[in-house]
Amino acid sequence: MWTENIRGKIASSIVDVEGRRFSVTVSIGVAEATPRDSAETLFANAQTVLARSEQQTNKVTVYA
Repeated sequence: MWTENIRGKIASSIVDVEGRRFSVTVSIGVAEATPRDSAETLFANAQTVLARSEQQTNKVTVYA
């Protein structure tokens, strides 16, 4: 829920760069970790969920 709140705030903001205005979106991937997961497993899961979120654009995806 908090990641969707962050995504929404970013998506509704206007960025001014050298007099030009842009809207920005963000995709967020969140991976769950358990005590038995290694750093490599967590990193692989994070990459997987971020790739899924990027494919759908402007999306929060949770990987458990």
